[in-house]
Amino acid sequence: MVNLVDYERAIKRPFMDSKTLAIGVVLGIASLLLTLLIIPGLLVEMLVTGFYLKCGKTAMNQDFKLPEWVDWGKLFVSGLIAFVIVLIYMLPALIVMAVSFGAFLVALISGAETGSEGMAVLSVGSIIIGALVSLVLVLLAGYMLPAALLAYVKDDKFGSAFKFGEIKKKILTLNYFVPWVLMVLYYIVVVGVLSIIPVIGTALGSFMAGVTMFTVFGEVCSET
Repeated sequence: MVNLVDYERAIKRPFMDSKTLAIGVVLGIASLLLTLLIIPGLLVEMLVTGFYLKCGKTAMNQDFKLPEWVDWGKLFVSGLIAFVIVLIYMLPALIVMAVSFGAFLVALISGAETGSEGMAVLSVGSIIIGALVSLVLVLLAGYMLPAALLAYVKDDKFGSAFKFGEIKKKILTLNYFVPWVLMVLYYIVVVGVLSIIPVIGTALGSFMAGVTMFTVFGEVCSET
């Protein structure tokens, strides 16, 4: 049996306070404009991520008011830790991709030196296989991450994000799978449509989707 999630409430949540929404959009615009500078863009993104996590935590506690932008330092630290958690979960995919790319270069160089067609085929095969395996690992990590991040914010402990036994119990349920699929589709549609308006639309869509997604997952994880 699938527990019902109040999607309508989650979708409306970003609009509960115009000031909070405006700050989120401005920070989103700043993050996009600073993307080329990498580090400044990441710093802003960590702050916004911290806010999303706060939305998730309050939803877990059945508080569905839109949080205010307060304790910015705490939001940043929370977002920074979330960034580290995401990086660790994505590490297997990054390693596979790096190894396959290395094998591709070695086979390509060897093929060029010897004129061997077999080495050329091997180089192409290694990069294709590596890309496919990496894609599977990325999808697996992406599926697990909402539960892992909310486990971290629930206990306020970094290690809770890696309690794989508890996380597995949550993610291997329809209560988790169905909302995950719906939220991925929601994010793609909302950000895709609003991105027709350059920068501002993308920032608005990202903030709307971020708040809604973490609200839904907060409710889902509290139920499971």
